[in-house]
Amino acid sequence: MATIEKRGPYQWRAKIRRGGHPVQSSTFNSRAEAVVWAREIEAEMDRGVFLSRTEAEKVTLAELIDRYGEEVTPRKRSARSELSRLKLLRKELGQMKLATLQSKHVASA
Repeated sequence: MATIEKRGPYQWRAKIRRGGHPVQSSTFNSRAEAVVWAREIEAEMDRGVFLSRTEAEKVTLAELIDRYGEEVTPRKRSARSELSRLKLLRKELGQMKLATLQSKHVASA
């Protein structure tokens, strides 16, 4: 069962503690949003399909592109052209968090 607590006049935090899973918490603007999120996460845990999104919610696509450009691209023969493509992608979608990125975003960029 999730714990829902008020964190000021306009914020609610949902926290889920389950054995075998890392603690999950997130902050919302309303209690209803917090309850819905908690139910979704708990249902995933019950079904055994839960994947922690903590890292994906913190990292932006720009950070991922920068790391890829430093670690992987230099070893390629087409490094120069790939860096220019990565630069365009970074400009269009770099501010997005990995957890919110969808294929439609990449297709429209």
